[in-house]
Amino acid sequence: MKHLFLLLPFLLISCSNTQQDNKTSAETDTIELLDIRVHSSDQILVRGKLISSTALKPQLKDIPLDSSSTVRVLFNKSAPWELMNDMQSAFQNRLRLNRANFIALSSSKIEAYKKKYLHIDVLANGNILLRGKEIHPDDLRIALNSTAIDRNITILLSVSDGASSGTVADVRAELKRNEFLNITQNKNRLFKKN
Repeated sequence: MKHLFLLLPFLLISCSNTQQDNKTSAETDTIELLDIRVHSSDQILVRGKLISSTALKPQLKDIPLDSSSTVRVLFNKSAPWELMNDMQSAFQNRLRLNRANFIALSSSKIEAYKKKYLHIDVLANGNILLRGKEIHPDDLRIALNSTAIDRNITILLSVSDGASSGTVADVRAELKRNEFLNITQNKNRLFKKN
């Protein structure tokens, strides 16, 4: 029995190291789709996290992107244009991204866009992207109910080429259960132009 107590700390440390290793490998996998919302120089939403412009460059360097990644940027016209130029050069020069979509709108048009459209992207890895944050499909119900989303909003559902049809069906069923009936399949994954 005494030997069991001596082994217990080693087992706990071993299990916690395995969990950390799994998290690290998941964080370093190449990102298929990156959604960025620039509201102002001090309010930028990247991967579901609110950051400032000073944190943007280091954040972009740490995000694992490659030439197969797609980037979608919704940019507020009142934010500094240097910020947009920095992002464009980071994506196009450093990463050689061919699929980067920038759309610049006024503050009022961004608010109108957010009230009219909600992007949900089914990824090849089996997860989904909701408002720029990658979540597991089982967490979609919680995410939809944790925020006040108008049930009449248009859901722009994009599906990766390698996505499972089962995941797509599950997402559609969950949206229907939550009374989101206005769903449009959006193949190009870009922001919709009004």
